[in-house]
Amino acid sequence: MAERSSFHRLMATSSPASMIRKKEGMFMKIHQLELFIGNYEETVAFYQDTMGFTCRKNGEGSTDMEVGSGTVTFHKKSGVDCYYHFALNIPFNLFDSAKAYMAERVTLAKEDDEDEVFFKESKARSFYFLDPAGNIVEFIAREGLNPDSEAGSFSPSEVLGISEIGISSEEVYQCSKEVTGKGIPARNDRPLSNGETLNFMGEAEDGAFIIIARAGRRWIFSDKPGLPAPTIVKTDRGTMTFHLSG
Repeated sequence: MAERSSFHRLMATSSPASMIRKKEGMFMKIHQLELFIGNYEETVAFYQDTMGFTCRKNGEGSTDMEVGSGTVTFHKKSGVDCYYHFALNIPFNLFDSAKAYMAERVTLAKEDDEDEVFFKESKARSFYFLDPAGNIVEFIAREGLNPDSEAGSFSPSEVLGISEIGISSEEVYQCSKEVTGKGIPARNDRPLSNGETLNFMGEAEDGAFIIIARAGRRWIFSDKPGLPAPTIVKTDRGTMTFHLSG
């Protein structure tokens, strides 16, 4: 893991929060995630060849993966052992088909001997798997939020977009507070936790969240503790960087 010479930095590339947050019907969108991984070649091949996602190289040691309306960019970073939790939105009516599609290609992760979960508050179904880089990847179908698809079965082209990115921090409250300064509220305007619980940053109406978690907290459907990892998150509210040196 690279040294945390700066715990996080939020880049001033968006409009003031007061000009964004109150616009009716305008909710936070995650356009792109930039992740830094050591097992780069195998991970790109996994998503492109095994899973069938469209992947395009955008330079030496950097690949963009299309995920509906969003992009996940993998950067090759030798000598690091970074892994992430991220989630992709899928149509609610294709959950079972998506689960079967993935189960044919990768072993689904389990929690308490179950390979899927229903989140009552979110009215969402999820399943998880680990990719070659060790990322904990979630496919989530949100009832009433994720539009149904007219397709008869799932394929990667049916992914709707980026749903979540997990950020592990030793300073949960401060990190979350700075995210709110970008015009991104806590879900349902809940008080910010200092690490006792997860802070879901984003509007519940759209199902896109930056999840701020205490470093060391285990990501469900894995035995992996959350580690501070270099991450770039590009949203309609601007670009945020976490745990980048310099």
